[in-house]
Amino acid sequence: MDNMVWGGLSAALALLALFGGIALLMLIDGRSKAKERELAHAERMQALELGQPLPDAEVARARSDASRAWARGLSAAAASLGMAGAAVGATALLVGRDEPRTLLPLLCVIWGVCGLVGLVALVAVSVGLGAARRRDVPGKRAAAPEQPAELPATAIREEVAPHSPVG
Repeated sequence: MDNMVWGGLSAALALLALFGGIALLMLIDGRSKAKERELAHAERMQALELGQPLPDAEVARARSDASRAWARGLSAAAASLGMAGAAVGATALLVGRDEPRTLLPLLCVIWGVCGLVGLVALVAVSVGLGAARRRDVPGKRAAAPEQPAELPATAIREEVAPHSPVG
């Protein structure tokens, strides 16, 4: 009986230490993240005051482009694998039930259509990724239009001034 009490007490203390340690780690992590957010906010505010672009705009744009690329790739892979699975399933259904002379044209149509849909999905993703890559080429960003250099006032007068034919 005495061993059960000490065993239960030691288990409770071990759990208390475990959860206390986890809480302490979460507190430290929360404070460091709060300090990091405060520094990032101060940096953003200073950039806005100086009229500079925000420092994390390019990072956010790169992350969104990367997530779009992953979504495109996964959707193309899912479409291609789904079409392959549909073709295999249809083949399995038809092999045992249909007569041999109609089996080959049916399988050709099934596999052709499924292959075409999978290929179109892959090409669409490749074209989308290529367009995104061309759009994000460094140095090819649209620059602000240059302002024409101001002409001196005499240049305008020289152009507008009438010339006498006498000379």
